[in-house]
Amino acid sequence: MLDVDRTLLLEATLDALALGIIVVRSDATIVFMNETADSFMSEKGPLRLLNGRLSATNKRMAAELLAALGQCLARHSASSAPRPTTLAFPRATGTGVIATLFCQKGRSNSCSKSASNPTATIILQDPDLIPLLPADAFAQLYSLTQAELRVAMALIPGSTAQSAAEHLGISCNTVKTHLQRIFEKTSTSRQADLVALMLRTTPPLLAQA
Repeated sequence: MLDVDRTLLLEATLDALALGIIVVRSDATIVFMNETADSFMSEKGPLRLLNGRLSATNKRMAAELLAALGQCLARHSASSAPRPTTLAFPRATGTGVIATLFCQKGRSNSCSKSASNPTATIILQDPDLIPLLPADAFAQLYSLTQAELRVAMALIPGSTAQSAAEHLGISCNTVKTHLQRIFEKTSTSRQADLVALMLRTTPPLLAQA
């Protein structure tokens, strides 16, 4: 496969993720950014582009980003792999984006021209962005019936048994009966544990992908 074909295939794969992926140089110049990351860049969003460089709309967070980036890349040639750094970029309207910065231990990135010009990767996660749940595969893995799967899916947003019953058009007792069977099949005992299990089986793909 030609290098250009591999690059296009990789970019298409990264664009399908519900995670923002950004590769930056030491001065925050962006080398690569997938579509999800691009969607976070706006005047009202927590992050923005300034002359091709990654920054934050909040001045304090912009300074923290540059400081974290500098620390990450300063450990680039360390004998042990540097630990990832996490930062929170709140939105003015609530919630926001979690950023995880890391760089590979002691080697130049394929996007860099040399080890003297290393790059860092930033993974952006938006708690409000719901990924695509592999519902049918989850049901098959735990031998759930379609009725049980519908109940489990209705509980994902944190709904109560009553609200799930209203959403599905069934009685609350029926939801509770299904839920008890789901608990037995998935070896869970609480709704929170069930939701956590379902989310752990969810790949970080956009729901529209």
